[in-house]
Amino acid sequence: MERFLGKRPGRRGFTLVELLVVIAIIGILVGLLLPAVQAAREAARRMQCSNNLKQLGLAALNFESAYKRLPPGYLGNNRIGPAGMTSLDFNNNSGISHLVFMMPFMEQTAIYDPIANNLDLNPDIDGIGVPTANAIRYQIWWNQDPVWFGSMFRIGSLLCPTDDAYAGTRFIGIGLHSIASGGGIAANPVTEYWTGVPANFPGFATIGKTNYLGIAGRRGRTGTTGLTPPTDAVPGVTFDTLQGIFTARSKTRMGAISDGTTNTLMFSEVTGDWDQPCRPSGRHTSFSWISNGPMITHWMQGLPTAAAGSWQSAVNCKSPFRLSSMHAGGILNATLGDGSVRSMTTTMEYRLWLLMGSMADGIVTNIPE
Repeated sequence: MERFLGKRPGRRGFTLVELLVVIAIIGILVGLLLPAVQAAREAARRMQCSNNLKQLGLAALNFESAYKRLPPGYLGNNRIGPAGMTSLDFNNNSGISHLVFMMPFMEQTAIYDPIANNLDLNPDIDGIGVPTANAIRYQIWWNQDPVWFGSMFRIGSLLCPTDDAYAGTRFIGIGLHSIASGGGIAANPVTEYWTGVPANFPGFATIGKTNYLGIAGRRGRTGTTGLTPPTDAVPGVTFDTLQGIFTARSKTRMGAISDGTTNTLMFSEVTGDWDQPCRPSGRHTSFSWISNGPMITHWMQGLPTAAAGSWQSAVNCKSPFRLSSMHAGGILNATLGDGSVRSMTTTMEYRLWLLMGSMADGIVTNIPE
């Protein structure tokens, strides 16, 4: 057989241009796919956040079923008299939050028991006039080691997966409380925000955080007899007319929610405090679940006269006085009084925030679809 001795054909590879074209196509496809993947992940996180709020609503309703009232907003000063209310008195009020009261109904009895065993959680009793030997049961919780250690638990159902409430906590929010301004019941109310000091105390990084708090209404219940100004979104009513479900030592019954449970906010999302609240960046404070009072709705508005970049300038700027979340587009998840969960936006009309946050203002409204 005659052997062919011709030249053997060489193997042809990819040229540099062809490789670059393939890489570019892959990059374009990844660029197109990545937003879809991120959107799907965020949708899953929002669904988990919504489920967390659903569980909170069920816990509150189960508490109501057991005690025929909803949990108190917080164990703060509730002595409304001729001199009005003073600020939270740490020597006579433990500041324990509504979230703590619901823990037995959230399968968190192991966390609840050390708190209940070392502090008096009766909403009708504060520390004024109690025997000295029992005074510690009515003082702010860090005076009790078992309570302090219990407060360190991280509870997944109180954390929104879109956020990282444990990031950058130089301080920790321990209370948000509204009082009558200047101690007089005829004056307008003010809201005080308490943070733990000093900065960067090690316990602030590990103390249990929350992205969810109850709703106190416009300013909660302060005893103020003054009227909202004529220019207000809901003018000419007492500030306490617009109180919500959770206030200082409240014992709200379902029948008291006369505006209807499907029209009244019960819980919603919070983030914390930021160095640059409108970006947001430089988070330095998150809320603790052990002692934060419910959130007010008064600051769910932007002020055109506020300094640019300040939290008051726009509703999308985050603040410890304002409901907020890390969901895209200013979306907030919220639980209504019947336990259902709805999504809202921070840009919802301010008047609606006031009316949805209050439980018995007599003006029935609905969350926009």
